Amino acid sequence: MTECAGMAITRALEHAHTKANLWIVPNLNPDGYARGIRQNGRGVDLNANWSSQWQGGGRPFDTYYPGPRPFSERETRIARKLILRLHPRVTIWYHQHMDLIWAYGPSSAAGRTYARVVGMRFYHHHWLRGTATNWQNHHLPDTSSSLRDRMLPAMLDLYEKTQGAAVHLAVLDGSKVRYLEKLAGRGSIRLGRRA
Repeated sequence: MTECAGMAITRALEHAHTKANLWIVPNLNPDGYARGIRQNGRGVDLNANWSSQWQGGGRPFDTYYPGPRPFSERETRIARKLILRLHPRVTIWYHQHMDLIWAYGPSSAAGRTYARVVGMRFYHHHWLRGTATNWQNHHLPDTSSSLRDRMLPAMLDLYEKTQGAAVHLAVLDGSKVRYLEKLAGRGSIRLGRRA
């Protein structure tokens, strides 16, 4: 069983017209993809091969075999190097075998919003041992603490309290808008004061 459904999304993103700086890795596991398996060519589950709370055990080609040690696999070392180089504000890992959006800790608000937007079930649970998201949230915690992520819970609360009205977040620098975020809704309401 390969986990390649996310590749259709990455192909679509490659053609997206956006001002965002997108770095897209269409397939981190080309050997597993070519063989039709979730593990890489050495039998390692790449999403269990990261160092945060890594726990060894099992044998190559077991479903969740984490490898002989953290970052033993070239693919996870390449991904780690790219993440450390880019220091992304937001990272989305397409790992569709459970058909849900899984988030925890500082990434919970963004995960909840993403689940709502794409119409998928949100699963709020601690990260699994040795996973990429576990590692990134522990080693680069500020990548999940952008203004958007800090304000998103309040924006979602306001969205729900207004029964789905559009909610806007703007950061002003004098008379210039430096940042704008919008949760789309059925219309806008004006608030009498600033939050």
